[in-house]
Amino acid sequence: MSVICGCCAGGKVELVNPTMATVMILDDDHGGVFHFDQEDISFPESIGEAKIRVARSSGARGRVVLPYKTVELTAKGGGQDFWDEDSELVFENDEIE
Repeated sequence: MSVICGCCAGGKVELVNPTMATVMILDDDHGGVFHFDQEDISFPESIGEAKIRVARSSGARGRVVLPYKTVELTAKGGGQDFWDEDSELVFENDEIE
């Protein structure tokens, strides 16, 4: 087997024994890993509206739909402390935030 190479004298490279090589292929064409920008987030009650950033890392291929909903813990839903949400967050191809 021979390979043509424009950078070498004569332009020809030959493989000699051993003629086997190990190739590592990095899998970078998957949908990614999704996470909040911060591990712990808190807001004062007077904030009105809070925006929480969701980031996409380790891949950004394809359209990904993330379902989410708010749940009660110490704060109460139904408009008392927050408005109930049950929706989807959509990341388009190559979109990372």
